Amino acid sequence: MQISEIFQAMSIIGAAVTIGIAALTFARTQKWQQLRFATEVIDKIYSDDNLRLALRFLDWHDREMVLPETYAQYGDAKRKFNHKIANMTIAMSIGSREYDKGTRVYDLKEEYRKPQFIIYVEVFDQFFDYLCQIHTFIEAGLIDDKNVTPIAYFIRRLDALGIFRAFLEKYEGKEVLDLMSRFRISSPEWVQPLAP
Repeated sequence: MQISEIFQAMSIIGAAVTIGIAALTFARTQKWQQLRFATEVIDKIYSDDNLRLALRFLDWHDREMVLPETYAQYGDAKRKFNHKIANMTIAMSIGSREYDKGTRVYDLKEEYRKPQFIIYVEVFDQFFDYLCQIHTFIEAGLIDDKNVTPIAYFIRRLDALGIFRAFLEKYEGKEVLDLMSRFRISSPEWVQPLAP
C-alpha cells in the first residue's frame, strides 16, 4: 500500500468520523430544540388565565373561587364565583343544547344561557383548542408524548370525570379524545367518574 492510498483511506475515515460527529450533534440539537419547544407549549397552561381556570375546574370540587379579570362578569363584585361540578356537567351536556337554525350550530338552551353555565363552555372551548394544538404538535413530531407529562394528569381528569366525551364527540374534538386515550390509565381511586 502506498502512502497516497494510506492518506486517502485516512481522509475517508476522517470524513466519516466528522460526518458521524456532525450527525450526533445535529440530533442532540434537534432533541434540545424539541424539549425547549415542548416547555414553551406546556408553560402556556400555567401562564394563561383561561387555561389555568380550566385546570382548577377539572381539579377542584365545589367551592368558591376568585375568577381571572377576563371572566369578571361571571362573578360577583369581587370576582367570586361558585364552582359547582353539577353546573359544569349541565353546561357541557349535549342535553343542555339545541340546534339553532339561524346560526346552524348547537348552543346552550335558553334556560342555560346564564353565567353559572356559560363560563364553563367558554373556558373549556379554549382548553380544548389548546389540547388540539398539543395533539397536532405530537402528530407532527415536534413534541413527544413524554414531553407533555406535566399536563397528563389533567387530560386524565378530563377523561375520568366522564362529562366531556359526548360534547367532544358532538363538536368533533377527535384530537382531544385521542389525547384522552393516549394518557388513559385504569381508573385510579383519585379520578373516579361522576355518577350520572
